[in-house]
Amino acid sequence: MRQLPLPFDQKPDYSADNFWTYAGNTLAQNWLENPAGWTNGRLILWGEAGCGKTHLLHIWAASHHA
Repeated sequence: MRQLPLPFDQKPDYSADNFWTYAGNTLAQNWLENPAGWTNGRLILWGEAGCGKTHLLHIWAASHHA
């Protein structure tokens, strides 16, 4: 038996309203909300796949018109 992919046309929703905060991403969210604390104006996010890095960066970019 083989699983067949289904053609869904739904794009990911990276809005702040669709973001779930949990213990694994709270620290990253706090850092993104305080860019004054970044070393040399830079921040690196890393973590397991699916932990919310991309979503957080989309939220940050939207809030800073980046």
